[in-house]
Parts: sequence; C-alpha cells; structure tokens
Amino acid sequence: MNKIQTIGIINFRPNIEPLEFEFKYPDQESEFVFRIHYDSTIYDRFLDQMKGKISLETSAYVEIEEYSNKIPHSKLFGHNIFLNHIEKMNYAIDLIRYSYKEGKMTDFFRIRNIGEQDFIYHKILINNDVKTVGCVSSYGDKTASHVELEKLADSVPFEWRSFTRAKDLLHLGFFNESLIVAFNLLDYCVQKTIKSLMTNIDEEEKEQILRQIKEQRLKTYLGPLFKTLTGISFYDKDFSVKQLDKLNSKRNKIVHSEQNCSYEEVCESLKIIFRAILNLNDKGKQEFKIPIDIIFYN
Repeated sequence: MNKIQTIGIINFRPNIEPLEFEFKYPDQESEFVFRIHYDSTIYDRFLDQMKGKISLETSAYVEIEEYSNKIPHSKLFGHNIFLNHIEKMNYAIDLIRYSYKEGKMTDFFRIRNIGEQDFIYHKILINNDVKTVGCVSSYGDKTASHVELEKLADSVPFEWRSFTRAKDLLHLGFFNESLIVAFNLLDYCVQKTIKSLMTNIDEEEKEQILRQIKEQRLKTYLGPLFKTLTGISFYDKDFSVKQLDKLNSKRNKIVHSEQNCSYEEVCESLKIIFRAILNLNDKGKQEFKIPIDIIFYN
C-alpha cells in the first residue's frame, strides 16, 4: 500500500482545538485521515526557504492522507492529487461542523470549506517522499509585483460579477455552488437574448411565451426557437447540443440527485458556459461582458 499525503497551510485560523480523525468519503471504501493543527515547529524543515514570508501566527495546518494500491501518474498528477484531497478535506470539515449540536449551530465555527486559493503553501508526499511543492506569492510578502489600475470603472456588469463569483467559488472549494451560479447566469443570458430577438411584441407577451416552455428549456431556447428568430443555428464546433446535455446533466445531478461535482467537472462546465455566452454575443448580437483571462487545469 502507498501512503499519499497532502500537507498544507491555509490563510486563516479556525477556532477549534487541534484534532485528528479517520473517516470514509461517500461511495468510497478507502479511509482517509484528516488533521488540523497549529504547531509550526513540526514542519519547519519544509519551510526553510520561506521563513519570514508566511504568517504562521494567523494560519493553520491541514493534512490529509490516504492509502492506495496505485500511485497516480500523469502530467499534472501532483495538482490532481491536491484538488482531490481538497474535496476530502472539505468533507472532513463538514463532518466537524455538523458534529457540533447536530449541525444546528453552523455559525459557531470560524471554519468553512476551503479551496486551492486558501492555501499559502502545500506539498504532496508519496510514501513520505516529497513530490510537489506549491507556495503562493503575494505583494505583501514582496514575492510578487503589484498591479496598477489605469482607470477605475464606473460600474460592474451583472454577468461579469456572476461569472467571476462562479470562478471564485470554484477556487474556494464550493464546487456545486460554482456550477449552479454559472448555470443560472447562462439561463439569464439566454432568456435575455431570446427576448431581445423577439420584436413587435411587448414584454408581457415575451414572458408568457418563455414561461410556456417547461421541458428542456435551454435546449428549446437555443435550438428551434433561436433558429426561428435568427435564421441560423446556435450550435457550432465551440458549443454543441451534446455539451449542453452534459451541462444539464451535471446541474441536475446536484439539484435533484444530491450528488457532488468534482473540480474537473465544474471546470469543464464553466468552459461550456463561457463558450455559450460568447456565442450569444456573436450570433445573438449581445454584449455580455465576461472575463476572458480564464485558466483552468485539464
């Protein structure tokens, strides 16, 4: 058996005593060990080059370990292990929070789900050998340059804020919530586009037409209805019916089947939604503003 372990430092300190426990992740047989503590002396040897740059006084150590017959091998295996372990850490955190008064006092703990952007530092060990190390640089510790603003904007477009929030939720470990926010944004953008393409009828009539479509709503909006209104197909090599079906399936898995999405599934969904909104701009003559500097790991 191989011991696969993630040790990380998160950028906030919860109000709980150090603890360690074993748990099983839903639908998996293997057990995981979770630890949270604040003893920086234990792992000082991992941080020799970063001493003085990481504020350990206001941070916490989180660890998870598992035992597996196979060692994963891929170009991004270290990052994939890290993301997989974050999912397991968040389940452990949920166990901690729910265990206090049967989950009735959710605001008692100064702890929440965590994501990759919460980690100041992390390392992956396999059979106690360090395989990958990650340390986030920042302007405050003088390891990263600052960003200059040319001009402050007067306002922020709704769709830009929504899509950015979906990305933030993804990077903070809220995978299901990220997909739901992004899916709702797509639904909003599609409805707004369809309404703008309906001419010679008032807003109440537009609303009535859209409300009458109850089954596979987005598929109908972007399929026959879009083609009827524009004379062209919405689908192309960047956005297909198959992709929309896959996106709907993932959304329904969360809402109706009480299932969780992985980091990779949400990344794929956000890419699909991003391409769909670009198509609404291009083929639907819209001007939705969404951030274009998206970097997702494959």
